[in-house]
Amino acid sequence: MKTYNNLFDGMVIFCEVVKQGNFSGAAKSLNHSASHISKEITRLENRLGTRLLNRTTRTLSLTEMGDIYYKHASQLIIEAKCIDDQITSQKDQPFGVLKISAATIFCDAYLNKWLAEFLESYPEIQMVLDSSDRRVDVVAEAY
Repeated sequence: MKTYNNLFDGMVIFCEVVKQGNFSGAAKSLNHSASHISKEITRLENRLGTRLLNRTTRTLSLTEMGDIYYKHASQLIIEAKCIDDQITSQKDQPFGVLKISAATIFCDAYLNKWLAEFLESYPEIQMVLDSSDRRVDVVAEAY
């Protein structure tokens, strides 16, 4: 059964083997045994139906398909890390839309100054301000 975890794990292992130049270096880097790395590469090649690496007792080299796979897989890994970094860096930072309705006199006297400071402190917040003297139905108007 193909799962996305297996697909991605295979990519990560393969790219690390290429980066390290051997199974033992990749195993050390990924905290696995060399035999586990070898099995995962074999599983990946079987799933894809092609050899990705030329193996000899002393060297590893990419096949033509391995080169293509490496270029694409390494870019996907970079993108995945960027996504993780972006989400991780923003998890403690508020974001989203903040809707406020307040009386005009209150906005003019206090709120406008506070909101400018607030938005400077929290740039990921989008503000929607309704400055009016009408009654607002917060449920109907989705506040």
